[in-house]
Amino acid sequence: MLHFSDNSANVGGDRLYKIRHIIDNLRTSFQGAFSPYRDVVIDESLLLYKGRLSFKQYIPSKRTRFGVKTFVMCDCSTGYILDFIVYTGVNSVITVSGLGKRVDTVSTLLMPYLEKGLRLYVDNWYTSPELFMWLHGQATNACGTLRKTRKHLPEIDEKLKKGEISSKSASSLLAMKWYDKREVWMLTTCHNSDMVTTGKKD
Repeated sequence: MLHFSDNSANVGGDRLYKIRHIIDNLRTSFQGAFSPYRDVVIDESLLLYKGRLSFKQYIPSKRTRFGVKTFVMCDCSTGYILDFIVYTGVNSVITVSGLGKRVDTVSTLLMPYLEKGLRLYVDNWYTSPELFMWLHGQATNACGTLRKTRKHLPEIDEKLKKGEISSKSASSLLAMKWYDKREVWMLTTCHNSDMVTTGKKD
């Protein structure tokens, strides 16, 4: 029977060992074929899978709720996939930074692109002062929606009316809160608190 890898050589417990060579080649090819513009995004993606799989995930917010979870980094201008990580649980192939799994995930995907002046956009699962300060130290800016329960945030206590905004800065971080249909929190290292009208309707 034809195999991509020698099963007897899998001593590290890699759940994707049988196709690891293909995954690594794809990641290398994706990175080598295109250089990103300034803005990139990292988010989760769920690949539909209905069979039995030990690392199959359930994400109720996704259209496909069961499947294989991947962390994907894309160029914002083109949608091109720059890199990806297939999540297999604690055995996922991710660089350990010592700063937590969010930083680990982002640093693994962004490592070849640090110190190049990129700007990263993320959702509130990733956004934290620790991650953004670490990125800023690597000459990489970041912006993302924010969970107000994150530690080490500047306090913004004002009660806002619809359309109002309040912000606090600390070091290179700017935390913002504004009220639309509900409170929305953001953290950024590359913007100010000015608001502009886009003309778009949500």
